[in-house]
Amino acid sequence: MASNPSCDRLKVVEAIACRLTMLRQVLPIKLLVLCDALSAGDGNGSKETRLVVIYDNPKKDDADQDFKDALELSGLEPRLYSLDEYAVNKREIDAIVAKGMVLYQEGGVDRRRRMGRTWKRGLRWMGNGLVGAGLAILLSTGGYYAYSYYALSQIEQGVDGSLAQYGAGSSLEEAQSVSPMLASFLAGSPDSATVLGPETTASGDEVSREESTSNPSGVYTATRMIIPSIEVDSKIIETGIVFEDGEWQWERPKNAVGHLVGTGNPGEPGNIVTSGHISSPQRGEGQVFKRLPDIKLGDVVILYTPVRAFAYQVVAKKVVLPTEVSALNPTPDETLTLITCVPDFIYSHRLIVTAKRIGQSL
Repeated sequence: MASNPSCDRLKVVEAIACRLTMLRQVLPIKLLVLCDALSAGDGNGSKETRLVVIYDNPKKDDADQDFKDALELSGLEPRLYSLDEYAVNKREIDAIVAKGMVLYQEGGVDRRRRMGRTWKRGLRWMGNGLVGAGLAILLSTGGYYAYSYYALSQIEQGVDGSLAQYGAGSSLEEAQSVSPMLASFLAGSPDSATVLGPETTASGDEVSREESTSNPSGVYTATRMIIPSIEVDSKIIETGIVFEDGEWQWERPKNAVGHLVGTGNPGEPGNIVTSGHISSPQRGEGQVFKRLPDIKLGDVVILYTPVRAFAYQVVAKKVVLPTEVSALNPTPDETLTLITCVPDFIYSHRLIVTAKRIGQSL
């Protein structure tokens, strides 16, 4: 069959696009499909190449000629069907249309507009979502710093104060003027060590109070800590330095107070350094010092060894950065240091509580 260069695919598509409005005025077009060779991109048109047009009822006898006149494109034989004719020849027409290219479908423009609106709406929601996420991050960051500032300010209230330091040998009257709890302890109340039975040393040997003279120095490692004012009653575990997460850290005892090996012991000059968790939500290691920020100047801390109990009175509190390690330094007198991370859930600083030995040990 002779080729018809004037009937190539691009020209057909351009002609339809330019005259679509006029074609729709001539016929109530429902569907317009370019079929056969031209729809596949073959530039050779022929009378076998069909432009399938389905239009609304009723059938018009001069529909073919009217459509050709409006299209003004030679070499292309349109096949026009009313909806009733389409219903009769549906299988044949559907087979032709399935292989063609849809140039117009009634409602298609509206659907594209709706799709455009839906896409724009989706982009708008996505943009709003990103803005919301950004605001959430900013608010959470602001909340983080606000909580940190507030918590630290609450902890730091009154921590700059100091209390007169009472050394070993202070009288009961002096102690009573500072702390009724300490006076009760020294007087041998049921809260004191006088009610304790025999305890064991770190090696597991049972030691009674009467057998304390077997240790010439009378110095033992503390095994228990009680702070009545903040309801702490915990065993004490010896802790060392371990290499973890790429750096050297203290061991973290579970549900216990840790005593740093190499620091002082009750009954001798030196700095007894202890630490405990304020909380441990990830590792589940307890919160033995949960209320340590509530401790007040003058409160009493009691350390128990297997044979004796020693009382210490809080004389100072301060909040420092983790890089501040002077609290670990040895002291010339008997000092008890308690350390925990603050504020809770942020752990950006360290709370240092200092207590001094007061009165005679029991």
